[in-house]
Amino acid sequence: MSTFKRDKGKWLATLIIGIILTAIVVGLCVQMDRSLTTTRLGAESYSIGCLDSKGEYKATRLSIYTREGISLDGLDIDVAESDIEFEYYLFFYDEDGKFLANTGYYTIDFDFANIPEGADTVKIVITPTLESGDNINIFEISRFADLLTVTVNR
Repeated sequence: MSTFKRDKGKWLATLIIGIILTAIVVGLCVQMDRSLTTTRLGAESYSIGCLDSKGEYKATRLSIYTREGISLDGLDIDVAESDIEFEYYLFFYDEDGKFLANTGYYTIDFDFANIPEGADTVKIVITPTLESGDNINIFEISRFADLLTVTVNR
């Protein structure tokens, strides 16, 4: 009978220690998540197509674009190292979604010197240099989206 009580005590102590360790790990994960203040745009933010000179969607299979406007708050756009040649365009919108202006094309990191006054969000169009007759298919969106590293405050 005393062996049973000792074994029961060991199991109870092990269970309590396990619960405490689990609570510590969960607490640290929550704390780390709260400390992350930026998020990176993934391929799910892009679709095949582009934007025209008025900032409106235009069907094409030669570019990808961000479907939703991205906040300018903490926005950072860096060109990733790649052997794929491409250019990208930025289309700026005010807080009501009204198109303001687009930039010319860029092939280097964006310096944020030419943001129009009143701009609240931006949409990005990435146009890779494709062979004649080639089109972008849905399986290539991720590859072309990774040409730019776009981070923004959450």
